Amino acid sequence: MAAEQHQYEVGDLVTFIEGETWVFIGRDGQELGGPPIGIVIGLEKAYNGIKVYWFASDTLTTEWNSQIQSLEDFIAAKGEQSVYW
Repeated sequence: MAAEQHQYEVGDLVTFIEGETWVFIGRDGQELGGPPIGIVIGLEKAYNGIKVYWFASDTLTTEWNSQIQSLEDFIAAKGEQSVYW
């Protein structure tokens, strides 16, 4: 049985699940010190997508549940200093 995925709601703060070779770029074109923070602004239930507004790049994307994690879970695992505010 697959692990149960987090059920996000509008307003939840999220970040990406980091891959070993991921590089995150901010709106100024510079590499971020860690994964960006986004806020869930919508849920696309028809195809299981999560609309996220990313603060660091000022962009709106649709992500799969498997690509993101709650900010709370990330901080618990990595520590608050690992987050790009």
